[in-house]
Amino acid sequence: PALVAMGNVGIGTTAPDSPLHIKAQSDDWDGSIVLEENDDGTANMITRNSDNLWFGYAPLASDVTANAVTLMVITEAGNVGIGVTAPDQKVIIGATGGVVMNIISDTDANSADNDALLKFSTDGATESASTQKGTIGYDQGDDIFTMGYGDNPKHLNINSAGNVGIGTAEPTSPMTISTTLDAADDADIDKFALMIGNPADDTNEEIGIGFRISASQVATTSPGGAITFERTGSYSMGSLHLKTASANNELATRMTITSSGSVGIGAVPKVWNSGYDSLQ
Repeated sequence: PALVAMGNVGIGTTAPDSPLHIKAQSDDWDGSIVLEENDDGTANMITRNSDNLWFGYAPLASDVTANAVTLMVITEAGNVGIGVTAPDQKVIIGATGGVVMNIISDTDANSADNDALLKFSTDGATESASTQKGTIGYDQGDDIFTMGYGDNPKHLNINSAGNVGIGTAEPTSPMTISTTLDAADDADIDKFALMIGNPADDTNEEIGIGFRISASQVATTSPGGAITFERTGSYSMGSLHLKTASANNELATRMTITSSGSVGIGAVPKVWNSGYDSLQ
């Protein structure tokens, strides 16, 4: 029964302390708010169940416990689960099939510069009080998908052609890197636009870039050409190799530049010595 006291309405309680106070009489579903569809008897429900705030759907309002489907759960810890019943992180979205979360800007379709972004911040409870650490999303003005650190969302960008730009919002090739770094002879590794590294200290190990023009691009096929660096001594000293594949689809070294600047060409390398003006 319902009780009205001091303007408050109590359902299941004789001491309502809010305008509408509903108290369950058991640990079951009898404390639910049921919103029934007029024509087919289906219902949506809001209830407190197992210490969680539960939002769900029931095929029959007359029997809300039968085949009830969880739509969203908010736990006492403040975790939110959409499609899951026991979220152990702040937000978890789950489904038995695929999961898509769509962020839509410019819903009035007026082509204004309205971005669709996710921002990541720390050290504050509000946007103005926190420090922005990263951004990922769509920039409508530049028509790019973008990712960045801090309050600059355009460190890495992908345009409508699928071109990737690092340091530029207008990549003109599959990979475009724009930088003001000066990779002079005495430069450290942080001055190069692209660094390919191997943390191993293994002598005679090589690292490289491969090239292959073929309809077959599976991992077990050999490149048609390659540029590799071979470590031959401490402090990453080594040799640079230029390679091409022969008819048997195996790479062979065609030219080598050693750490001392000597150049070897061919199967039996001839050494270019700076003291001569020809191959010796």
